[in-house]
Amino acid sequence: MGKAANALASSSFIAGLFLGIYLLTGTSIDPIDLASMVGSAIIGQLSHRYSVIWGAILVVIAIVGVWQTITLIASGLAYGIKGLVMTSGCFFGGLLLVFSPVVGIILLLVGYIVAFIS
Repeated sequence: MGKAANALASSSFIAGLFLGIYLLTGTSIDPIDLASMVGSAIIGQLSHRYSVIWGAILVVIAIVGVWQTITLIASGLAYGIKGLVMTSGCFFGGLLLVFSPVVGIILLLVGYIVAFIS
């Protein structure tokens, strides 16, 4: 399995798993969301002057999140139809792992087998 295909499959799986946990619990465990929640709690205890700076930092964090999504999609498209099968299998496998583990595992296997072939 190529390093790029493995990284793409793993990123898709993690994104799907985080979304599944969010849909199940209503709490986001994405690292970017956790960092912004912790930062907001800390800044809330400080003076108003820091909240203006924190607002700018949150905009940068949002841009980084959008950039990660764009690069993940572009990387999947670079593999063509194999990338589509690989990323969707791993993403929906991670998502369904929370709700229907058997179907999730089957989709993960399909995604990782395609990643191994690529």
